[in-house]
Amino acid sequence: MRRLLLLVFLASLVPYAGAAKRVSVVQLEQALTTAQSAHKPDADIGRQIGEFELSERLTEATLNRLSASLDPGSQAALALRLLADQSVFLDPPASELPSTAAPDDAAQQRMIEASRQSLRVDNAGLEEVLKSALDTERNRRRGRDRGRGGMEL
Repeated sequence: MRRLLLLVFLASLVPYAGAAKRVSVVQLEQALTTAQSAHKPDADIGRQIGEFELSERLTEATLNRLSASLDPGSQAALALRLLADQSVFLDPPASELPSTAAPDDAAQQRMIEASRQSLRVDNAGLEEVLKSALDTERNRRRGRDRGRGGMEL
């Protein structure tokens, strides 16, 4: 049933596919707020959102904030989710990027060395696990061979 509704909704957007208006996330928020304050019907809001194409990613946090004011499963909520899915490969808005700078060369070298050390420790532990597994398998086979009258290796 849910898929059918989504399919019908997507089919209703086909006439508007070529008329996409490129907007930022801030412009989308403003348009959504304006439409809701004007008490537009859900179908109209959904149609309006369907006419938009985002110029930046609609992040999950922003999507959740915008969706909170919409009825779950409504055309507007579905259109907003579709718009977010279409923008997934775009860069997020500058306001939502972390403010930390890239590490300098010395810090990068320390990170690389820490990773190497971690791999050495993990590999040593892995060797012990593999030895134990091989010993267990050998012992299991020896026990099976003894039961059949086979020779012990």
